Amino acid sequence: MALALVLEFGYFPWFWLHGGRTPGMRLFRLRVVRDRDGGPLTRREALLRTIGLFFVSPVVLYLGFAWALVDRRRRTWHDLLAGTVVIRD
Repeated sequence: MALALVLEFGYFPWFWLHGGRTPGMRLFRLRVVRDRDGGPLTRREALLRTIGLFFVSPVVLYLGFAWALVDRRRRTWHDLLAGTVVIRD
């Protein structure tokens, strides 16, 4: 369990900080950027997004992920928490 958390909190932020995308996002030509100006994520934003991804969005029957279906800009709760948005390149 502890190893999984270390990997999750290392894997996602590292890729989001170095190019804005994980290998899976690269396949679909997606990138995570700051919502306010479209720039690269800071460490704080990457960490907040990771916390939201694993501890906020799935809390209430995964409603945080389904939120993208009703949000006009397709943002999830972890995007709203971190001030990020996923864009297509």
